[in-house]
Amino acid sequence: MKTGIEETVSLRSCFPDSIILASWFPDSSSDAMADTHTGRCYCGAVEIEVRGAPLDMGYCHCENCRRYSAAPVSAFTLWTKENVKITKGEEFLGKFESSDISDRRFCTKCGGHIMVEHPTLGLVDVRAGALRNFPFKPTVAPQL
Repeated sequence: MKTGIEETVSLRSCFPDSIILASWFPDSSSDAMADTHTGRCYCGAVEIEVRGAPLDMGYCHCENCRRYSAAPVSAFTLWTKENVKITKGEEFLGKFESSDISDRRFCTKCGGHIMVEHPTLGLVDVRAGALRNFPFKPTVAPQL
């Protein structure tokens, strides 16, 4: 039996056809996430660290994500901004304001997608492909 806090968060501008179920489960559970995960861009100029467990994970298929990633869906992991840290290459982290609530961050050397900051919400979605050896278990998927 899972215990924890569950809340429904709607990021309508980025996930218009999806509902995000954000769940946090204490580290004492048998399927707890490792305390720290690391990742990087394609060329390695930018490195990132995330701590704890993500609020949620999933796929987005909104127009902004499809156009930015040039793919039918984009895999994300959603974190509070306090749990995300750039550990190397912050000077190579570019920024593109894609909406009123989303700033897309990428490596200016290789173009690799790193994360999307949502400053007004205090959330960051780290691109699942940027994290290394991360147990991606999506719970949010497009409603087709």
